Amino acid sequence: YALASWDPQTRQLTLLRDEFGIKPLYYSYQPERGLLAFASEPRALLHLLGGARADAEAIAQVVAAGVPLEGQTLFQQVRLLLPGEVLRFDLSQERPRLCQRQRL
Repeated sequence: YALASWDPQTRQLTLLRDEFGIKPLYYSYQPERGLLAFASEPRALLHLLGGARADAEAIAQVVAAGVPLEGQTLFQQVRLLLPGEVLRFDLSQERPRLCQRQRL
């Protein structure tokens, strides 16, 4: 499973993916733009971002090893939440802030 949970009292958003990682969860976090978005498919994020540039490092990794580095996608501003990973964002300020990253 993959889920997003909103706590209105603390204004924190939690993104979580179970340790088996069967269901994907992609996200784009750009604090300088005040942007935090997530989706089950990268296509939705690419549409929201108005497209994205290819990540040359991730593409080179795929060519060399057959897979991108953990958490990377082929797009610069789109990341994949790892199996068993939890991200918690504080949205109580003007811009979203990553306040916790952990593994289950």
